[in-house]
Amino acid sequence: DVSITKEKHIVVTWVGEIEEKSYIIASIIKDGLLISDAVTLIETSPSRSSGFPIIELADNHLIIIRTISEDEALSVELTKFEIL
Repeated sequence: DVSITKEKHIVVTWVGEIEEKSYIIASIIKDGLLISDAVTLIETSPSRSSGFPIIELADNHLIIIRTISEDEALSVELTKFEIL
């Protein structure tokens, strides 16, 4: 996913695999230059049954909304990260 902050920074997020687990990872780009190394944010399910995470920017916060499937029950989790 790609989002743009008020300051015109580009926040790129993706799902990556580390040691056979899936994580949401983010990086920030400004003026075409990478200004932050990739940061591992949260673990997520590799299963498509949990759906795709929704990632939004609001007031310099990266907000991740995702469904979590545990023991055949679904729940929704919201996680917020401050972008400096």
